[in-house]
Amino acid sequence: MQRRLIDEGDRTFGCNPALVDPPYLNAAVREASKVAGLRAVMDAAAAVRDGAALDTAAVQREFTQDVRAWLTHSPEQNPELKVLLDSFVHRDDHRMVRQVDKVLQKSGLSPEHQQQVWQSFDVARTAQEKQAVLANVQAMAQRTSGPAASTAVSPETSQVTRTERPKGKGFQVG
Repeated sequence: MQRRLIDEGDRTFGCNPALVDPPYLNAAVREASKVAGLRAVMDAAAAVRDGAALDTAAVQREFTQDVRAWLTHSPEQNPELKVLLDSFVHRDDHRMVRQVDKVLQKSGLSPEHQQQVWQSFDVARTAQEKQAVLANVQAMAQRTSGPAASTAVSPETSQVTRTERPKGKGFQVG
């Protein structure tokens, strides 16, 4: 039995927030997207049951190519499918995404710095590169952690800024 996405506390935990399309942060939009996908599968199955022709080998081949292109960050990936997959599907690095998210929640880094971290994480392609981003975030968090208000140092400008970090689960966007 599928649970309603609007009943989930944090529907995007495990997805890189730099990649989640903003409309898909809305619980109702996520639920409607899931229902639309399920109904599309149901309609296709009913059409095949009723005699519609379906070249399953061709469909399987195209789907495999599309997903493989997304997984490998290929320039040939379908842009519309990329938006959906980035917003809903956990990649194989989702455990590291969760670790980065947890560290950022406690880091005191500004939303702008957090966005830079997420963009760096997205650019990193290998597990080793992603682990290096995580290690850098952990080091930054240790330097900037403190009570509710903390001091963050921008690596680009070496300017010190005061940041307030709201309490909450999951990543902060914007």
